[in-house]
Amino acid sequence: MKTWLYCISLSALLALIAGNKPLYADKNPAALSFLEQPELIPQWIKEGRLKAEDIPNPHWQEQACMSCHTGKPAPGTPALRNTNSEALCANCHGPLPVHAYIHISDVKPDSGMLKRMPEAYRQSLQQGKLACISCHDLKAQCLKNRRGEQFSNPGFLRGAPFSHRTDLCFRCHDAKSYQRINPHDQISDDGKVRNATCLLCHETEVKLKTGKSIREVDFNVENDLAKVCTGCHLWVPHPGGRFMFAESYKDRQRTEHLSVPSEAMKKHMLEMEAKNNIALPLDPTTGKVFCGTCHNAHEKGLIKNAAAAKGAGEKYRLRMQQICTNCHEK
Repeated sequence: MKTWLYCISLSALLALIAGNKPLYADKNPAALSFLEQPELIPQWIKEGRLKAEDIPNPHWQEQACMSCHTGKPAPGTPALRNTNSEALCANCHGPLPVHAYIHISDVKPDSGMLKRMPEAYRQSLQQGKLACISCHDLKAQCLKNRRGEQFSNPGFLRGAPFSHRTDLCFRCHDAKSYQRINPHDQISDDGKVRNATCLLCHETEVKLKTGKSIREVDFNVENDLAKVCTGCHLWVPHPGGRFMFAESYKDRQRTEHLSVPSEAMKKHMLEMEAKNNIALPLDPTTGKVFCGTCHNAHEKGLIKNAAAAKGAGEKYRLRMQQICTNCHEK
């Protein structure tokens, strides 16, 4: 397993290369106006004025203080837009799908968790319940003497950076009894399919038994199958991700693999599917490339169709190791 620290370091490198430019500077000219009225963001998304993926990122940005504050904070008077931290976070994070997050909030930790929990975490509970600020130290990005932390801890997690990504989990959970669910462990030791595991990603068990292609099964997310994966797996940095050090948003879009392939590329993909006896599924609702286009999330032996089964259990779960040429001719 890659360490969380390793992933954080790559993110830090990208931030350094980018010169810490505002992430929304050329992405959406109206970004600052959105952040000046963040409580209206959910409404603007419903109206189609703003897309969820284009919500401006205010974190670590000096120009974006207004997204949480109505004025300059001072000791004892933080001038917050809302004294409820969850409401502040929900302005931007609320419209995003639940698969975008690894942990829930608004739940009471049990006595064992409270005993293990560091004092800073306990002090950040809201009415005895977990909140976003229980794990995320929002002040880190506000105080000038802590600005340097953005390179080692861009997610401003309390106590980070960690050697392993689960070190954060075990500040509350008992490491001996708490284990992460592996959605890729789909076959038991005696060869039986773990139906409950399949339903972590898929919605209907019957369709799994009868479906012959990705269009004949359903999922627990709609309109963006990549979010089935990104709830657990980091998308940025990624070899096919959107590289933030590109000069403009248009240039960054050219490196974005999760997009609809051109007609020429789709034709080439069909030819390579036949040539290599491989499946290169696209998101059936959007026509976009998604994680499963290149990676096979299934355990070896689960899928019976030879083409669709390729890559299961292989390195990086790639459908074939020389995967790039299946879409790109050069």
